[in-house]
Formats: sequence, structure tokens, C-alpha cells
Amino acid sequence: MKNRLFWLMLLSLVSTLGFGQSPGGAGTSNLQLWLKAGSGITLSGTAVSQWADQSGNGNDVAQGTASLQPVYQSSSLNGNPLVYFDGSDDQLIDTDGIFGLNSYGNLNVFVVAKVDNLLNSNLLLEESLGINGEVKMYASWLNMGNLESYAKVKAQESDISYVGLDENTFIHEFSWKSTVLEFPNFSLYRSPAHVSSKLGTLISDIDGQNSTLDIGGNGTHFLDGGIAELIVYTKDIDSNQQKDIRTYLAIKYGVEIDPANHQYFDHSSYANDVAGIGRDVSGQALNQAESRSINEGSVVTIGNPSAMLTDGEYLVWGNNGESLDENANYSDVPLAQGVQARLNKMWRVQETGDVGTVSVSFDLTNLSSSGNSSDLVLLINSSESFGTSVDQVVSSGVWDAGSSTITFNTVDFNTGDYFTLGSVNKYQTPLPVHLREFMAFQEGEAITIEWTTESETNTESFTVEKSLDGIRWRELATVEAQGYSRESHQYEVKDTAPEKNWNYYRLRETDMDGVPIYTASIFVFFQPEALQDWKVFPNPAKSAFSIYFPPGSQACSIQVRDLAGQLYHTQQVQRADWEQLFTIDVNQWKKGFYIVELNISHQKICKKLILE
Repeated sequence: MKNRLFWLMLLSLVSTLGFGQSPGGAGTSNLQLWLKAGSGITLSGTAVSQWADQSGNGNDVAQGTASLQPVYQSSSLNGNPLVYFDGSDDQLIDTDGIFGLNSYGNLNVFVVAKVDNLLNSNLLLEESLGINGEVKMYASWLNMGNLESYAKVKAQESDISYVGLDENTFIHEFSWKSTVLEFPNFSLYRSPAHVSSKLGTLISDIDGQNSTLDIGGNGTHFLDGGIAELIVYTKDIDSNQQKDIRTYLAIKYGVEIDPANHQYFDHSSYANDVAGIGRDVSGQALNQAESRSINEGSVVTIGNPSAMLTDGEYLVWGNNGESLDENANYSDVPLAQGVQARLNKMWRVQETGDVGTVSVSFDLTNLSSSGNSSDLVLLINSSESFGTSVDQVVSSGVWDAGSSTITFNTVDFNTGDYFTLGSVNKYQTPLPVHLREFMAFQEGEAITIEWTTESETNTESFTVEKSLDGIRWRELATVEAQGYSRESHQYEVKDTAPEKNWNYYRLRETDMDGVPIYTASIFVFFQPEALQDWKVFPNPAKSAFSIYFPPGSQACSIQVRDLAGQLYHTQQVQRADWEQLFTIDVNQWKKGFYIVELNISHQKICKKLILE
């Protein structure tokens, strides 16, 4: 009996050690639910059978049926884990919910979610309130053809439309009050700065019914993606507490938020790809020693502090949004210090406390560059001007060919410093030529291959190579490059004899010294013109375009993507003996090039679309 009592006491102690902590240090009062993928997970292999509530209220969620259990994914989001739901039937439940039989006049929910398919009805959470409705939240769902973030409390609804599908990981948040004496009484937020605020009719408090809380699925709608963290407060959250929570989540998961909502970074001109390291273990269970923005195109990782971070120490950085190519203004390059070129893109740091020295890595995977990595240097300065001289020129970077990264160690920043990447030999080691676009599509009986450069340095030629299996390659055509240019240039090659099947293409850039750089491959499924009776018009389009199918067309799916591969529209087309016409509204899409894909019988046919 004494043994059993000892273990029960020990279990109680261990389970309450973390309950003095709170998200962002916003407090434990009315913290109703706190799920973190890094804590309280019970696994069977990689399947999650239980996810323990870290708020201290015992609102654990679980799943006893093995086939319905989500999967644990370690180091999925800025080095932090996710609980991944398959979009089909996975769900976790708390059978008596988080509201019990109590009444609440305030509700604040924060969720960090990574969604694989935004066009799915991606349920984050739901709890029924009986005849009074429900509380529910979707990362995304289709509402009358519009893709939205969505939340509902009793009879009140709020939504935010998506403009393009260029990202898939956000902080989703809503704040609700039962009174309309304050505006707004229902706000929905999606990072970095999308807000929908509404003034609803006067409604009563939330009255719990001991109903089931569903996480990731409700029997009808299911999340196709992962949840990293989920926080529920049943009290009013003031603006400072809201900022604390958003900052905590942004630093931990590498998610971008508006600098106006960030406690440790307030530089609006450098608010792109914001990430940070920091520690506050005693107050909010945060200990992020390495970080990189999860945004597509982010290239900088900072971490590995020389000494273990102590509570209250933070280093946060963001960039100016410029392109990753060579700066054309030579008066803004520290030539006197032996530097011959630098990137357009610059970063700024903000330090709280003394983080010590760190490692700074640049990922050059998606950028074409060549030469000797020892020519690359890290430039650091206390002002935005890099002309004449800078405070530090850090050399001896460590090149990793496997990951195409260069890392500078023992770097010491001061708050307000600016940094970028430079080259001390621009002819031997030119800075990357950034390809803005590289695409291929069928036009009539040929396949057109197009690419666009942001700028060029020391570039002799571009060669398009072709393959039928993605393994064995041959030259298709070579075109002369601009050599040195600070302007954007577009190139085009036609494959006039494509195979009636998959055709693979890649681009080889050769510099003046004969050093080749290869892009990733792209592919097109070629169909003879006789099978291409479907039409896309008008093209170019402005506010809308239509897709026409002649009588007798087979069932297929349509997907519209931008040149980065991000999905903007999808729909199914049924077989019909009559003409079919589908019109797609593009008022909220960005101008530029898109690819309309028709997928039929495991084959893909593409047409280019231009939006003006």
C-alpha cells in the first residue's frame, strides 16, 4: 500500500510540474485547455492514443480505436512536433468536453496548424452546445465556392477569405464575447495580419452541455494536416496578453506575425520571414535555440548559441523583402574591405538580453551559384548603408554540399544590426542568379519551355536538357545568356518533337568559367492536338476566365496553380454528352502566369493562363 501511495504521489507531482507555466506567460487563470505536441503525448508506435491537457484541468483528448488515431511527427515545424490527422477519419475526443455544465461569457482560441490540403473542410475543434448551437473552428473550408478560415459560436459566425494558397501554416485565432457593449465582440484572426471583426446581436453566455469535444474531425469534416498547439481561454484576453501569446507561438514555430503584434521585433520595414530564438522556461515553457521562418523562400537559420539561453533572452530577425540576387548599387558595397558584391536582400536583428554568439546559415538550395565557397562572407553593419565599410566581414564559412548551405559560426550581433551575404570574388564566385520562373506547357503540337531571371552575373549560357524518364538526359537547345544584367529577362525554347507521354526538362546554367549549375526537373504529359478540344478563354484574362469542354468529354479534375506550384483552384468535372462551361472568378488572384491542369486517366494536360 505504501508503495502504491508513493507512486501515486510521484505521478501527481510530475503531472503538475508544468502547470505554473502558461502560453506566452499570459496566465493560468481560466486557461481551459492547452495541448502541445511536445508534451503529454501517449504513443503506440507513432499513433497518438492520448494527448494530455497541460492546463491542469484534465481535459485530455484521446482515441481508443487504432484506425482513427492521428500520427505523431517529430521536428515537423521549426524543429517542433505535430500531431498529424489524415483528412479521412482521424480524430481525438474528450467525451465530456471542456465546458462541462458551466457558463462562460468569453472565449479565446489559438491554434497553430499546418494544412496539407486547404481545399478540404479542415476542422480544428468542435463542441456541441445542444439546442443552442456549437463552438467550432475550421482552418479552411469551402463556403459557396469561397475558401475561408471560419469560426462559429452559438449563432454567430466569422470568416476570412484566402487570397491564393501560397502558404499552409498559420496561427488561427478567434475571440468572442457574449456582450455587444464592446466592439468587436467576435474577431477571427489568421497570421500574419488577416482579421475579421464583427458586432453580433446580443446573445447569452455559452452554456456547456457536457458534450464531446472533437479535435481534428467530427465524423463529417476532418483535418488534412497537423496541429502543433491548441490553446483555449474562457476569459477576456487583453491586447498585451494576446501579443504575448502570438509572440510565443511565432518564435516557437517560425510563423510570421505582424510586427505590431510582436513583443521582441518591431521593424515594419524588415517584417518578412520573421523568426527568432528565445527562452522563458519558467513562465511559458519556451526554449527555442534554433529557428528558421517556415515561409517558402526563407533561407536563413540562426541558432546554436554559445551559452545556454537564460530566461528573457531573445534574438529575432526579419528581412526587407528584396530579391535574392546581386545588389546593383555598387556604391552600397564595402569595396574598400575587399568585398565585390552583396545580396539585395538584407536582414535586421533585434536582441533582448545577451544571447551571446550564434551560428548563421544561408540555404542556397534553390538558387543557382557557383565558384569557391570560401569567397562567400557574412556582412554585418549597424546601419542600412553597406558602402565604404561595414562593422564586420565574417569569413571562414563552412560549406555543406549535401544541404547546399554555408554556415558562419561564433557570430556576435548587437540589437539593430543589419546583415547580408557577400562575395570577395564576384567573378570566381558570383552571387546567385535567382530564377523567377521555370515552366513547361503544351502549345499545340509542341511543348514550350520558359524561364525568367531576376538578374545575371557572369552567366554565359542556358541549356535546356530533356529526358523521358527523369534519369537519362540529353541536350535539347542552348541559348546565349545576358552575361551581366540587373534587369529581368525571359527565355523560351520549344520542343517540336515531344513524346506522347511524360516529357521531363531541366535547365543547365553555365558561367563564363564553364561551371554548370542545374535546376530541379519539371515535366509535362504531351497529348496530340486532337485530344485537346477543351479550351481556356479569355487568355489573357482579367476578372474571370472560363473552361470549355465539348460534348462527350470524359470525367476529369481541374487544378489551377501558379508557377511556384501553389494551388489556387480545383474542381471535378463529370462525363457529359453535352457541352460544359465553367467560369472561375480571379478578382482576388495576383497578376501573372498560371498553369491550368486537366487530370484524366492518370494523365495530365496543361495550358498556360495569363492574368492581367
